Amino acid sequence: MTAAATAVLYHSGSGSTKLVATVIAEKLEESGPVDLAPISFDYDIGRILSYRVLVFGFPTYHGNPSRSMREFFDMLPAADDPIPVHLFVTYGLYPDHALRVAARSLAKKGYITVGHMGVRGPASDGALMLPEWIGMMFRYEKRATEKIDEFVFGVRASADGGNVTPRMPGYVWYTSLNAPHRLLGEMNNDRCKKRMRVDERLCTSCGRCVRECIRDCWRMEDDVPLFDRENCEFCLGCIHNCPSGAITISEKSREKPRLNGEFYDALKPTLLHGGEQ
Repeated sequence: MTAAATAVLYHSGSGSTKLVATVIAEKLEESGPVDLAPISFDYDIGRILSYRVLVFGFPTYHGNPSRSMREFFDMLPAADDPIPVHLFVTYGLYPDHALRVAARSLAKKGYITVGHMGVRGPASDGALMLPEWIGMMFRYEKRATEKIDEFVFGVRASADGGNVTPRMPGYVWYTSLNAPHRLLGEMNNDRCKKRMRVDERLCTSCGRCVRECIRDCWRMEDDVPLFDRENCEFCLGCIHNCPSGAITISEKSREKPRLNGEFYDALKPTLLHGGEQ
């Protein structure tokens, strides 16, 4: 086939979901062409219906798919014939019911979830707020490569005409128990967004935060980036990927490690081939 039968579309904050999506796409490409792309609100949405299989990846924020991915799902055209979908979510502590929320939303438009996966990995918020000795905030779970290989096998089967039986993610038993944690987390995020600052002494006016924010939360004014928290979903991509470390949410977070491109490039071989991180 010259045209790709499979698309891997993802939303990523600091870069964890992007890395997992990239590894999935590279493994799938061993069997044929694959289209890999981040979602955007100006994406050519009509292309979606041309694929035989769709893979959607997103981080979980307080038990839900990221706001950007949920809004992207709302944009999708209805499918006349069911389209098999494979979902994956990245999370720092618990995936909660994010996969189920996504699958139910997609089913309303004819996109049928036939495979799904959750991968625990680096936590963009935990890396900035928790002590560095909590190592799980900076690495993927031991079974990450195995999970990805199983997931890729299922996607390939769907692309070949098999593995199209609906597989709705089950209800997660701890969802109700986790409700107070979700509420406290959302409240903390709101407080942190109010404290988001740019250190003009460090800022180089490169404009990366403006260019890469899918939600247009940054704009340049007199060569200084200004933050508008109204539309922010607290993905923290701007903080982790600021080349000069000029964006912070607190003095304590200023010296914390950044989960940026260099950080994830170092983890890529492990996700591709397995082994110790």
